[in-house]
Amino acid sequence: MRIAFFNDVAAMGGGETWVLGACRHLVTEGHQVSVLCPWRSELHQRCLADGIDVFSYLRMSGIPLYEPLFHALRRRDIDVLYCTVIGTFCEATVLGTLVDRLNTERRDRPIALVLKTGLPPMRGLSAEHYGAGAGPAVPRLHVVSEQTRQAFLRWTPQLAPEFVEVVREGVDLARFGARATDRAACRAKWELTDGDTVVTSVARLGVMKGLDNLLLAAPRVLERHPSVRFVLAGEGDQRERLTELRDHLGLGERVRLLGHVDDVPSLLAASDVVCHPSLADGLPNAIVEAMASGVPVVASDVGGIPEIVRHEATGLLVPPHDIKRIAGALNRLLDTPDLGARLAAQARLDAGARYDLRQNLRSLVARLDVEREAVARACAARRTPHRRPSRTPIDVLFLMNAIRIGGEETELEVLARCLDRQRFRLHVASTLPFDEPTMVPGSEQKASRSTSAVTRSRTTTRSPSCAP
Repeated sequence: MRIAFFNDVAAMGGGETWVLGACRHLVTEGHQVSVLCPWRSELHQRCLADGIDVFSYLRMSGIPLYEPLFHALRRRDIDVLYCTVIGTFCEATVLGTLVDRLNTERRDRPIALVLKTGLPPMRGLSAEHYGAGAGPAVPRLHVVSEQTRQAFLRWTPQLAPEFVEVVREGVDLARFGARATDRAACRAKWELTDGDTVVTSVARLGVMKGLDNLLLAAPRVLERHPSVRFVLAGEGDQRERLTELRDHLGLGERVRLLGHVDDVPSLLAASDVVCHPSLADGLPNAIVEAMASGVPVVASDVGGIPEIVRHEATGLLVPPHDIKRIAGALNRLLDTPDLGARLAAQARLDAGARYDLRQNLRSLVARLDVEREAVARACAARRTPHRRPSRTPIDVLFLMNAIRIGGEETELEVLARCLDRQRFRLHVASTLPFDEPTMVPGSEQKASRSTSAVTRSRTTTRSPSCAP
């Protein structure tokens, strides 16, 4: 299958990391993949470095330049355009129009545009952003968790239950399936000593990731565990704010902001606990990576996180924004290492059973193939000529008091021109002769026209080609 991934984000996050991993594995399975993303974005640079076919686009008024995007897809001859909904513009409408145009050229093998989101409905977006009313070329919206699916169904009735479908992502278990045996080497790589206890967060530095709450909880943790170091891996627009908050709290070197990290497995191998204090989320792959690596997890009870972290069984869940509970859960794991080991062992089993990237990608390709076939059937049905059923025309009589130049006569003229004359036969009759002045005094041409029309209408009922 030929799949093009569309991700309209400049920075690297969990969704973009998943796209890179998906491309690598799909190529090994014999599929052709491409990535469409903003010019000079992190994803663009990573695709170039990894040898993945990539087309980077420029914008005008926030929307990608249409014609270059059209020709890029045309050259790649794709089967499915898999678009992550970000909402910078209405992807369903813009890309749907583009796909419809391509499908007029590819009648034998039309393209399917499948939308995907990792988040519940975002503030400021409409149902149209998620594919409502986009036509047969957009058969489905994929979400990453059942919680997210239910959130969409509660949000608007415009998205039918069958339109929103859960498709799990997953992580590369070969990279995260077991913690690195040389823990000392991993700690040395990240400049950590044997005496350091490491609490790690792997997330984009954005408002909704709640990392400010982790920093606010840090003093409560350091009171009981002064050897703890907090390590934040990720980049984003909140970096300066988080740095200022760290300094304001006097945390100094106890909190490190690493920026974007490629070698996440070694960082997790050097960690003792992973904390994900998100305020809203779909199903974050960073948590799955920690579970697959055997690191105990503290995470917010939001979005799809409870589907992967079972409280007291595979991790600890805390309410979002609850700084005291975040600190309490971290202290509990640090106080009782046996509890963390038990939770991490079960979490690793769960991750292996449900979030294997290779297996989930095979399921995704099978689903995309079904969607492509459904679009092909819909496009074929739309092109099939429908024979008009034979029927007796309906006779319609317009009875006018008098026929002259006026609003009602103009409306009748429009009807005569626009109605289907095979279904309707129009007749016009007047009851009185024309004995009023013309509508425009001094216009003999209009008066003559109106008088002539009245004379004809009084003598017979007729079906005009246009209104008198």
